[in-house]
Amino acid sequence: MMILNLSHNNKLQLEDYNFNLSGMLRILDLSHCDLKHLPDYVFNGIIGLRTLNLENNLLANLSTNTFKFLPEIETIKLSYNKLTILPEGVFQSLPVRFIDVSHNELTKIEPKAFNTLLNPLEIYIENNKRGLEIVNEAFFNLSDIGKVSLRNSNLLRFTLKSFNKVGKFRHLDIRNNDFSQIKFNKKIHLKQLDISINNESIPSKAFSGLGTLLTLTIWNSHIISINKKAFQGLYGLTNLTLINTLIDNLEYGALEGLFLLKSFDAKVMFSGKAALKADTFKDLYTMQTLNLSDLNLTTIEPNTFTGLSRLLSLNMSNCNISVVNPAAFDGLIETLSLDLSFNAIKSLKVKQLIGLNNLKTLNLSHNEITDIEIGALQYFPTLEKLNLSFNNLTEFKVGTFSNLKSLQRLDLQRNSISNLLFETFFPLESLVTLNLEFNNLKTIGHLPLVSNLKLLQRIKIAKNKWKCEFLGDMLITLKKYRIDYSSDNINYNDDNINGIDCIDVCKYLLCLKDSHGIN
Repeated sequence: MMILNLSHNNKLQLEDYNFNLSGMLRILDLSHCDLKHLPDYVFNGIIGLRTLNLENNLLANLSTNTFKFLPEIETIKLSYNKLTILPEGVFQSLPVRFIDVSHNELTKIEPKAFNTLLNPLEIYIENNKRGLEIVNEAFFNLSDIGKVSLRNSNLLRFTLKSFNKVGKFRHLDIRNNDFSQIKFNKKIHLKQLDISINNESIPSKAFSGLGTLLTLTIWNSHIISINKKAFQGLYGLTNLTLINTLIDNLEYGALEGLFLLKSFDAKVMFSGKAALKADTFKDLYTMQTLNLSDLNLTTIEPNTFTGLSRLLSLNMSNCNISVVNPAAFDGLIETLSLDLSFNAIKSLKVKQLIGLNNLKTLNLSHNEITDIEIGALQYFPTLEKLNLSFNNLTEFKVGTFSNLKSLQRLDLQRNSISNLLFETFFPLESLVTLNLEFNNLKTIGHLPLVSNLKLLQRIKIAKNKWKCEFLGDMLITLKKYRIDYSSDNINYNDDNINGIDCIDVCKYLLCLKDSHGIN
């Protein structure tokens, strides 16, 4: 492969240069040469050229004949020039796969500028400095478009008619522009769309022509309103994401018609909502992952999640939730993971968590839970992980963990537990890991506990108020049953055993005697 590098040559005169090298030249670099124009047919005869680099020049115009005789060209780089117009036919019928005209001063892309290009194609027209108009059929009769990026291009007007007679179209990126009308009602076989919406509403059926769209991402936007049925017509959409976006109003029924949506980070869309209405998600039959974290919902109403019968993961962490109404999660029959951490839940009552029959992971950490009613956790025969750490629990009634026969990991660290009956854990026949660190425990029936929990492999017990004599006996029992009691919070000194703090009552009493002058 022959490479000719003429870059950074500001005295280069193309009119006097002979590029005809018998078809041997594959890469030609003319970047940073202060070129102001390209003579017609200047590249005639370089029949084997694959890559042409014209970046960082002063080119203001291109001719229809500039690239006409490059039968094997695959890459054309024209970024950082002063181009104002891409004329009709400038890239016509080339085998090119990559065109970059970013960072120019384009005001117009004429009809059929990109006409009948044969291969899967990526076109970048990013960061344009002037107001750009793309007329109808600018990208005409292209059989296969990999990506067209028009982000940050000061688009004045945009219509899908620009892509008339396009075959496959994988990705269109038009984010960070100022065009006002959001309307995609012309049918086009697009798979992925990135868009920004500035101080506009999304009207009903705004995307009705994009029935093949799989991914829609809305970036850096201020949306006045998302109207009812705004997304209707996106029957193939599987991913909807909103990034750095503010929504003033969300009409009830805005999500209607998204039958195949599988993943939805909805925290932006529902920002500012104090509660979600029943049937908000009724059409999302195939939804698998739903993120509602970092909201200010305060309350979970009954039947909020009706329709999400195939949801696998629900995240409602950090939502200031204090009230969970009965049947709030009814209908989530296939949900495997529920995250309610970092909320203000004060108690768990019977029927609050009903409907989650196949749950495997439940995270209730960092709440204000002081009480768990017997029967509140009875609906989870398949639950494997339960996190109740960082709450205000002081004790557990016998029967609290009934029916949790599949539970493998139980985290109770950083509560205020002072009394713990070993019988409480007997239903946990599959328990492998138990974390009791940072509580107020002084004693626990360790022998009947470990002898009944046949699968227990690790118990974390540091940072409690164990008496040293009792702790010593407990560690002997744990070693006998080969149960790991190691901790990340070990603190080796004279007042602990194996790095686990304890209180030496006898030593403490002696200190009292000495302090009072008693021998």
